[in-house]
Amino acid sequence: MEIVVSKTIKNVSITSIFENVWADLSGNKSFYSSWLEEEECFDITTEDWKYEGELRNEWCNEKYTQERLVTFKFNRTSHLYIGPPVAFVKQRHFCRVEGDDKCILAISAEFEGIPYADNFAVEMRWVATRKGTNNVHVQVGLFVVFKKNTMLKSQIKSGTIAETKNVHLRLFEAVKKACVDSEDVQLGNQDSKDEGEEDVDDDNDDNDETEITKTEENLLDKLQRNFAERSIASSMGVVAFLFAGRLLFRAIFGSGALSDTQRLENRIEDLQSEVRALHTSIDLITGLLKEMRDERE
Repeated sequence: MEIVVSKTIKNVSITSIFENVWADLSGNKSFYSSWLEEEECFDITTEDWKYEGELRNEWCNEKYTQERLVTFKFNRTSHLYIGPPVAFVKQRHFCRVEGDDKCILAISAEFEGIPYADNFAVEMRWVATRKGTNNVHVQVGLFVVFKKNTMLKSQIKSGTIAETKNVHLRLFEAVKKACVDSEDVQLGNQDSKDEGEEDVDDDNDDNDETEITKTEENLLDKLQRNFAERSIASSMGVVAFLFAGRLLFRAIFGSGALSDTQRLENRIEDLQSEVRALHTSIDLITGLLKEMRDERE
């Protein structure tokens, strides 16, 4: 499992994390639903927590004390436009609290309307652990589960991980704000916000980049094995799908709640990087086809 967030929130408790973020106590608006709205998702449905029965996550085979289903949609923003304009996301949440020491939220996510959506699912873990007397360390992990074999496995995995980090950082900031603001109200301390700032684990971030690099397989070798049986037209179709992986995690939460100017700047940067990557892949494919023709001659 790739660690995409590893930070500490000061002067909060495990109870505060659970009650203000995941519990959705009676009479309060759902924190997670509100955050999805800020992320410009729509048709959001958040079921009440279920506490009875065998509440076990099939992927990790761990037992939890409560479970719920969350579904929502969002408008896709991929420039390489493949599939329907709206994506559907289904998340199953599992949660348990281990006294004053730990709170674990497991999310199993599946998608519709995303390229290769039937090939994979995403498992996420939000683990809050007590650190010292008054602080909580939050780690967020991600694992891409492949249901079917695909030659784009490495591309899907690395693209999902790369896009995941910023989304979970935004969610972490919302979690921190909800917990710190709650503590401020309880303590009546207007100056305590500075104490709630998180510690950034730079070493972990460096390790994350290294692991992402290690997970990338040699796509060129895979293409070379398959081109002998494919025509040029079908090869170009494969190229178009290569770039869907880098935007896959947007299927989980959609785009951030940014200003129009920021959104436009991000859109332009994405388009420029995709065009450069597309040119590179076309050059590689052209070179391979030329080598194959030369060998036959």
